[in-house]
Order: sequence, then C-alpha cells, then structure tokens
Amino acid sequence: MSGLPPPALRMDHVTRTFGDRCAIDDLSLGVDRGQIVCLLGHNGAGKTTTVRIAGTLLTPDSGRVAVDGVDAVASPRSARATTGLVLGGDSGFYTRPSAFANLMFYADVGGVPSRQRRQRVTEALGTVGLDDRAGDPVGEFSRGMLQRLHLARALITDPRLLILDEPSTGLDVHAARDLRALVRSRANQGVGILLTTHAMGEAEALGDRIDVIRRGRLVVSGGVSDVARAAGVTYVTTVLSGGSALPEAAMPSGQAALPRRAEVPGHPDLLSAYERIDGVARVDVMPMHGRTVYTLMWDSIPRLDVVAEVSGAGSDIITREPTLEESYLVLEGESR
Repeated sequence: MSGLPPPALRMDHVTRTFGDRCAIDDLSLGVDRGQIVCLLGHNGAGKTTTVRIAGTLLTPDSGRVAVDGVDAVASPRSARATTGLVLGGDSGFYTRPSAFANLMFYADVGGVPSRQRRQRVTEALGTVGLDDRAGDPVGEFSRGMLQRLHLARALITDPRLLILDEPSTGLDVHAARDLRALVRSRANQGVGILLTTHAMGEAEALGDRIDVIRRGRLVVSGGVSDVARAAGVTYVTTVLSGGSALPEAAMPSGQAALPRRAEVPGHPDLLSAYERIDGVARVDVMPMHGRTVYTLMWDSIPRLDVVAEVSGAGSDIITREPTLEESYLVLEGESR
C-alpha cells in the first residue's frame, strides 16, 4: 500500500469561517488521480470556498489539505506548483499583450523552466484551440476565448490537480463540448480534477463522482443513483397528454387541484408542484404545442392508477430512472 501514489487532493475535516458565518463545516473529500469529481451545491453552499482552499488561495481555520501528498497548509507554494486553477469570472490577464506573451509571463511566474516555456505555452494554446489567436491582444478576446485562455494558463505547469470553477461559463455549445472532451482527456492522463458547475448535464456526463454540499457540509457523495436515493426519487414518468390540467381523479382523496402551482420567473408556461402527492416527490406540468407534458417523479414504485388518470387515449408514456438534474432539484427543494 505504501507504494501507491498519493491522491491528487485530500481534504480532511476542513472548517473555514468568515466572521460569524461558517462557510465550510468539517468538510472531507478527495480526488484520486485520473478521477473527475463534480462538486454541486446552490449559491452560498460553500463551493467557491472549497475550491479556493483546495487551490491554496484560502487557509482553513482547521483541518488538513494535501495536494499530491504535499501539505497545502504548511507548504502552499509547493502544493500550488502541481495545481492548475481556473476560477470562473476572474479576468487575470493583461489586455494589451498577446495571449502568447501573457502565458509566457505566467509560465515564468509558475516556475516552468525557461527552456520549456515556449513549448509548454504553444502546446497549451493548441490544446484549447487558441493557437491561431496566439499573437492577438487579449483585450480583443470574447468571454468564451478568455475562459479557454484561463484553462491554457492552468495547463502550462503540467498540473497533477486541476481545479475548474464553472469552466463552461460563457462558452457556446461547441466550445463547451470541446471543453468536456479536454477535461476527460486530462483525466485519462492521470490528472485529478475537481469541477464545480451549475450545468447538471455537464456534471452527469463528466463526473466519476458527484459530491453535493449544503451549508458547507457534504450531504451526498457517489454516482447519479446515490443522489437520486438521497432525494428519495426512484423513477420518473413522463406523460405527453392532450389534456390541459391534471385531472382531479389523479389527486389524493379530498384534494381537488394540483397543490401550489407557481409560475417560474421567465417561464410563464411552466407550472411546478413541490408537495408530495401519493408517492409523487415532484410534479412538473408544461404546455407544449397544444398538448400537456406531465413529469411525475416517484419516491416509490410508479402508481399505474395515477399514470392512467393523467394520460388517456393517444398519450405517450415513458418511465425511466431520474436524471441528475431531476434528483438534484428534489434534493435541494427538500432542503429549503
């Protein structure tokens, strides 16, 4: 066992407070080499504090943090040398010099040997698809291009740990797809990756493990099925019906209408219900081209009588396992 390489990241019982607010509360998590861990949580859950501590930008009040076996609290500079960090929304570049000149500067600051800098920078720009814009001033870059340049900067030190805080922010569909391919490629080369995102599809596609934090504490760690289990969602039934409202007969006895229908801001046609009704953990109702789509998320075996009442002649019915997004919405809805 002693001959095994250390994990890319190990955080044990880490706590961090800001005044009287506890941002991280006795948090423990790890990232193995070659593993992608997606860290989820609503705004204020502690994701940014976690990645900043992992990236040695913040010091914990207590607990242990190790990057590639190096004590990141006692030796932050050594830990930082093997860490690539991409923070969403952070500018961090000189606007007049070129992309190539910026990365050469950061290669110098990052301790890349002088004889390797030009090659490392050239390779990093090529990896993120900016080799044809290497000589352009960074001030002319779009937000998506800047995000790719941040990733290139993180790669020039050949890190053992890559920390990506919402890396697909500002990227179009094609660029986001390329980013996912790049992240997976790096993991396949043995790089440990800690990634935060609000894009559930991205987390589901990339995550070897999903960690959900709430109020600075880890509440779920595992696969998509583990998140579903924690949320109490077993199956999802989607009904594409011709009806315009959920029939009264589909409701529990004595309940004559879908509980707490509420318009979602920006989506006036979307109706959501959050109360549990006879084994249903959540109901979404959405008009579509003159028909109605019902999404029933079950906390037990799907009830055929409810499905039958919701559907009808000519309805399309699909029952499947829940997606990460569906499970996460129920899980976080239960916590509020």
